[in-house]
Amino acid sequence: MSWIDTIDNDFGHWFAGFADGEGCFMCDYDKRDGRHGARFVIGCRADDKDTLEYIQRSLGFGTLYTGSERTVKGTDYTSAPVTFLRIGRTKDCRKLVVLFDRYPLRSKKAKDYELWKELVCEMSRSVSNRDRKYMHELKVALTAIKEYSNNNVEMPESCCQQLGLGL
Repeated sequence: MSWIDTIDNDFGHWFAGFADGEGCFMCDYDKRDGRHGARFVIGCRADDKDTLEYIQRSLGFGTLYTGSERTVKGTDYTSAPVTFLRIGRTKDCRKLVVLFDRYPLRSKKAKDYELWKELVCEMSRSVSNRDRKYMHELKVALTAIKEYSNNNVEMPESCCQQLGLGL
């Protein structure tokens, strides 16, 4: 039985909807060594930490972090403490790709996911075979697509299709 077959169908659909609203697909870049990394983060108020613990248990991976309250610069507003579930290991990101392909996102965040999926695909190649320029293009596109007014970001050619890589 594969990992995805252990995921409860109701959880898969619920999690995709929750990720649509609260999740964030990210690309990290380390200027020191020129390496890129994929990361998925989902956060909520610390008093809803049980929800993220449920997700972590259901997936079987991810790391929980709790942040302290923060004052928003230039205002009198102080945010409540926040808890995050962070998923950044390539093998775990690959599992998320399988999950979100089976239980698709429905909002405009699906475009973020498609770019992030390409990044995960590229990271799944051996280090010597990764196209760093392409990974940087994906990072730029993933950053640009998050801009509120930018609905027409050009999507880079699919490395998965180009190389015949399947997850």
